[in-house]
Amino acid sequence: MSGPAAVFRDSTAPPAHRTRDLMARMSLAEKVAEVVAAELGPVGPEPLLAVDDGAAAAGPVGAGLLRVTGTDPAAVARAVDAAQRRRVAGTALGIPALPVMAAPLPGQEPFPPPLGLAAGWDTGLVQRVAAAVARRARALGVRLVLGPVVSVPGGTEPGAERLGGDPLLAAELTAAHVHGIQEGGQVGGAVLGLGTAADATAGERVLRTGLLPPARAAVLAGVAAVVPAGTANGRVPAHADPWLLRAVLRGEWGFTGAVIGDRAAVAGLHEPYRVAGSPDAALALALESGVDGFCPTGAGVPADPGPGGAQDTAQRLLRLVRHGALPEWQLDDAVAAVLTLKFRLGLFEDPFPRAAPGPVDATGRSVGRVGAAAGPPTDEKLLDAAVTGGAVLLSDPRRLLPLRRGRCAVVAVPDTEPDRAAALAAALRRHLTDRGVVVPPAGTDAARRGDPVVVVTAGPPRQVAAELTRLASAGLGCVLLLTGPHLDGLEAVLATLSGVLWCCGAGPATADRVADMLTGARTPSGRLPVSLGSDRGAGTPLGHGRSYAAFEYSGLLVGPERVRAGETVQVTCRVQNAGPLPGREVVQVYVRDRVASVVRPEQSLAAFSSIGLAPGEGREVRLLLPADRFAVWDRGMRRVVEPGTFDVLVGRSARDVLLSAELVVLPDDRPPPGRGAGLS
Repeated sequence: MSGPAAVFRDSTAPPAHRTRDLMARMSLAEKVAEVVAAELGPVGPEPLLAVDDGAAAAGPVGAGLLRVTGTDPAAVARAVDAAQRRRVAGTALGIPALPVMAAPLPGQEPFPPPLGLAAGWDTGLVQRVAAAVARRARALGVRLVLGPVVSVPGGTEPGAERLGGDPLLAAELTAAHVHGIQEGGQVGGAVLGLGTAADATAGERVLRTGLLPPARAAVLAGVAAVVPAGTANGRVPAHADPWLLRAVLRGEWGFTGAVIGDRAAVAGLHEPYRVAGSPDAALALALESGVDGFCPTGAGVPADPGPGGAQDTAQRLLRLVRHGALPEWQLDDAVAAVLTLKFRLGLFEDPFPRAAPGPVDATGRSVGRVGAAAGPPTDEKLLDAAVTGGAVLLSDPRRLLPLRRGRCAVVAVPDTEPDRAAALAAALRRHLTDRGVVVPPAGTDAARRGDPVVVVTAGPPRQVAAELTRLASAGLGCVLLLTGPHLDGLEAVLATLSGVLWCCGAGPATADRVADMLTGARTPSGRLPVSLGSDRGAGTPLGHGRSYAAFEYSGLLVGPERVRAGETVQVTCRVQNAGPLPGREVVQVYVRDRVASVVRPEQSLAAFSSIGLAPGEGREVRLLLPADRFAVWDRGMRRVVEPGTFDVLVGRSARDVLLSAELVVLPDDRPPPGRGAGLS
């Protein structure tokens, strides 16, 4: 029994002391259960695990992690509340579970997905949205929010769950997201995908330069948990990579949180990767490599009960320890990581949802007013900023935008999500026109009147290029409204001379705001958070985007003009809105290393700032470039700032450079760091 003097019950004791005291009181079965996740559906209840370790007093124990799903906020809050009360009152030690849920949470869907937020290039906005998600999570009893994915992809398939495709942009936004999620200390964030976005053979320099910076930024921001990617690099799966999970994550970066393994990815160590000879061996290998817990974090995970479920996983872990195939100290390390995280989040003091349970029907679903169980109401001003800030006007060669209300047609093109596109198109018609025109092959009322057509699709641009060409040949001006995360085929669409507005994740709930952007009541102010095509040639560059406002740049100052490693460079310029409409401009600073010891990109993003300006308003913008923005991983895999001449480029995108200056980096008198020291 715990007793009144139990240190783990003392909220004033350090988490490490509380963890040590609690683990001394736990049976092997309780330890095993602590690192597995049970699944809690939208109405519950979730059964307690019954892990038999042979002890005479063996009884039900609570799973340490609780994977929560559901779309009804009230039902989620009730299910979490009931599950936690069963654990606290119905198990020997009363250890609460750590409820885990993927963002977006119920009721939070109107906000753009991470990629849409990344298009705003606004760290403050990302932090505010993350804080809003955290408040809703805490209200529902969810204490660990999964996302975003931090492995930086390449090409035109960034995925809606990623905060951009540039290492610096993704790193800055990821850090802001972590600060927002964890600002109250009651909800932790988990970043997903530590590793590569797909199976790859990326070398260490590529990993450290282009793929891992967002994950490191999350760790430095204090992220509570990390989920390895379900992929392999250099033929080593991330869930079985001690170099990544122990040497880099914990050793170099100083990560002190929990590494939550994706249950399906751990099973994949046996099949299809075949680096483990059995499912049991896969569990042991993951723990040995640095995984602390096993939780379904993605699609394709077996449902409980059954192979791969919480009960099955716990029993197999127990067998591994009892048969000596898994050292108990490795299990203890994993248990300590999970328990310490619970203490840091205050779960033992207050494990229950803050939302009041509401009325339910016979199926357990809420009826009537949801009330407090829905969590905090959506911040409409924040939603305005997120939707408008993340909308990117990619092209408008014929100056079709802004449109005139009542003088356009809206159509949806079938794609991989036909219902989503059709629903948004229907909502837009109500805001833009009451004619509900559908465009058949022979032409329409819109064609006779010469009104433009808004074409809505949730699929990639390549799927609508032919349709846009057909409409243009009929004499119609076209504006393509893209709502999906995939941008492959964009260049072909731009060649049709259509206007293109990208609103990643837009749906009927935000149709009014999208309509306002199409008609000029709001100004889309996002910029492309990925680079499409080569950074040395054709393609759509990082940071590309247009505006209804017109911005002028002048007065570039870079100081000091000669610096040494360790010093910070200040870049200053003046930006003025010379147009008749208000708008936001994303000032971007790139650096070009004229000569380096290894091949570097033609230019690299070094700083950015999003500013709002009224018509005629001008402002001086100051951006700081720490010395590590000039660093390179040299031939000896040391991260150093090499002496030489750099070009500092300021403009609207990676290729729309308006101002430039020269900067000289002087030799560093300090001895170089050891191999692998530092990471960005």
